[in-house]
Amino acid sequence: MPSLSSQPNDHLTVIASFLDGLDLKRCMRVSKRLAVFARKQWPATSTILDRALEEASRYSHQLSDVFPHVRVGITRVTRQDLISTCTNLVARNGGPHLRDVTFTIDNVNDVRNATGLFQLCPDIETLVLVNSHLDDTTRFGLISLLRRLKKLNLTRNRQLGPSSAAAIALQSDLRSLILTECSVSDHSVALIVQVCESLEELHLERCYAIGIETLTQLSHAKNLRVLDLAHCQGVYDSHIKALARGCQALQTLVVSYCMRLVDLRCLASLPHLKALDVSNTSVSIASIQAVGPMLNHLNINGCIALTGMECLKGANLETLEAMFLELSDSDLMVLGEMPKLKLLDVRRTGVSKQGFDALHEAFPHIELITTFNTSLYEWKPKAARA
Repeated sequence: MPSLSSQPNDHLTVIASFLDGLDLKRCMRVSKRLAVFARKQWPATSTILDRALEEASRYSHQLSDVFPHVRVGITRVTRQDLISTCTNLVARNGGPHLRDVTFTIDNVNDVRNATGLFQLCPDIETLVLVNSHLDDTTRFGLISLLRRLKKLNLTRNRQLGPSSAAAIALQSDLRSLILTECSVSDHSVALIVQVCESLEELHLERCYAIGIETLTQLSHAKNLRVLDLAHCQGVYDSHIKALARGCQALQTLVVSYCMRLVDLRCLASLPHLKALDVSNTSVSIASIQAVGPMLNHLNINGCIALTGMECLKGANLETLEAMFLELSDSDLMVLGEMPKLKLLDVRRTGVSKQGFDALHEAFPHIELITTFNTSLYEWKPKAARA
């Protein structure tokens, strides 16, 4: 019986045309002669894969040369129905190079696909798993398959218990963690903060269980640069003082709707602090006077204790949000005197249209957002409108 290698060249060319990438790779290892025909056919197979990847890239945020024999490859998955496709592509083409994955998991099949994908690509660096209703044990199993996570977004994940916290804590390279609107205990977050010493960005907005244990650990997070504690009602002035002593690398702090905060003068001791959001708090005028000169971005929307804008004299702000405050036309001129101010949001304030016109005439470089030129929900940054 004639062997495959003994077939004429024309026959081998026809046979190779019916093979996919995985079979062609196997042919290359059989003999030198078969390897020649497999390599000749490879461009056609590569084109087919390119078409599939090009179609998939419509739902993809980033493309790069991932597979050595394919001109483009997916590095970010954003469509749920692409998970199994990408798993097959990675398995066929021998490159566990997937780095950035975004999807939701709603059923057993999704869990199975995600498990297979993570086993093939354990070096995924960014995982966005939002609105997940997985149980704690399943989530632990999935996250534990990854060994080099640097960014993890678990926004609106329910039942984020001790097992999930343990899996997150095992990620020694973790830099960014988003737990916005997660049902997570104070002890679990404290464990993560304590173990993940490389953590630079932490979002805990609407994590209502956050308390003394987490806040104590946060005061020892020396590498933390961005911290979001919005709507965490267990935050007091004493906790912010501890943060100011321990988190000397902090650059951005969000404490909006932390209603118990009043005295934040301690933040002036943070040498790198550039952005502060104290909207809808009872922060004092003295606090704004102390910290204002060092900031580039400030949000004081709805701060009922702030009367007048004299507290911002000498500030070097680039953007200021001051909605829902009782401001006068003279207050607006004080804000306009800030030399670096580029964007001023004063919607729903007491300033008259004449006051806005006077400011625009005196300081035309300032982009002014008012109730007269936009509605509360329509405004977008100038870059987005262009």
